[in-house]
Amino acid sequence: MNTGMHRRQSVRVTILVAMSFCLSSPIHSQDKTAGSTQPETSGPKRIVDQSVSETTYKNGAGRFTLTVPAGWKSNDDIVEPKFGIGGLRSPDNEAQIDIQQIPTETSPIEFAKKIDARGDNLFHGYRKLNESKLNVAGRSCEVLTFASVQQQEIAGESRILNVVSRFVLMPNGGYSIFVFRLLTPEAVAEKELPTFDQIIKSFHSTAPANLFDKPK
Repeated sequence: MNTGMHRRQSVRVTILVAMSFCLSSPIHSQDKTAGSTQPETSGPKRIVDQSVSETTYKNGAGRFTLTVPAGWKSNDDIVEPKFGIGGLRSPDNEAQIDIQQIPTETSPIEFAKKIDARGDNLFHGYRKLNESKLNVAGRSCEVLTFASVQQQEIAGESRILNVVSRFVLMPNGGYSIFVFRLLTPEAVAEKELPTFDQIIKSFHSTAPANLFDKPK
């Protein structure tokens, strides 16, 4: 197999990272687990309420929709087992989006600070690229982008893959936050990051207007 084909395989490899966030316990990541590309399979497979029809992604658990490019599909296999509510992948598997809904009253900016502070322990070769803010449907979101390194098994060989992650932390009624994470090889990040941003900007809540009213 020529060098070009090896490179194509490496950038198209399906990358799986299961993240768990909880303010009362440490943040866990499989980014530093060498050769780990599969989720834990103990227990029955969870049912994920998500679907894609043409270019509309629907998430039943989070009660929202997204507009995705043609060819994108939902991916139940990358849904994080504790707080995960959805997952998406691009047609060529060069980009994956993990979606979580985390019960907390902590603000997105505090969550971003927590991830950044623990970055070196969570992600091998953690390198913060930037942090910014994004307004989505009237919600003030925190955006954290960083590079890291993963070890992957490709065609029976162990290879090092440089990846880029972008987290969008979105408040959800004061009782939880949505976490949207893009994971993509660094070689194609310049192409995939703008696409991810457009997907997030298309967020539309389908929850009842009074869903988050506090009890009197």
